Amino acid sequence: MKRFVIDVVLWALMIACMSFHTFPRGTHEMIGTALFVVAAAHIFINGKWFGALMRGRWNGVRIFWTIMSIALVLSFLTSFFTGAMISSTVFKSIVSSLPLHRNIIVHQLHVFSAYTTIILAGLHIGCHWTALWARIKGLIPPLASFERYSGLRVAVVVAIACMGVIASRLAAVGDRLMMRHIFGTPLTMLPTPAEPVGMLFIMALYAIAAWGVMHFLQK
Repeated sequence: MKRFVIDVVLWALMIACMSFHTFPRGTHEMIGTALFVVAAAHIFINGKWFGALMRGRWNGVRIFWTIMSIALVLSFLTSFFTGAMISSTVFKSIVSSLPLHRNIIVHQLHVFSAYTTIILAGLHIGCHWTALWARIKGLIPPLASFERYSGLRVAVVVAIACMGVIASRLAAVGDRLMMRHIFGTPLTMLPTPAEPVGMLFIMALYAIAAWGVMHFLQK
């Protein structure tokens, strides 16, 4: 249960941190710092996975899972440390005198790595979805009845994926990944809840994609 609670808190903090325009910048930096602490706890609890990397047989599923997990860690660390470098509140006293503090490339790298992190986090969730769904059903038993209706399940998955595509377009994810400097997007111009909800759908889109890849590789 402790591991599951940490995972839920980690997920919630990531969505909140990606909702940059929803909170004041100082709050954004505090959320990012809390996210780093909880992510470190998550990695520590699952540390045995890293120790097992050199053991066992490698197949398509394990290769995909490993590349994605390592990329997620590297992307998240890049996002955190570039964010700390351009900090205007939490780490300002430490970094304000550094030459890279106001460097536009560092800022663009921070945004780029933040979006790659949420995409990779979605892929990570998708890889673990079978176990996560089992835990969720254990906590909310009525959800188990959802599995009886295959047509409804497909419809829900397709709807979530479509919302993820729309949210990606509204958030200009492609431009973010190309490191273009953007001050605002159509998503940030919508009412306040739109940004975190959009980030949730973007993450869900890649979770669905990862679940599909895992399902294909396991055949």
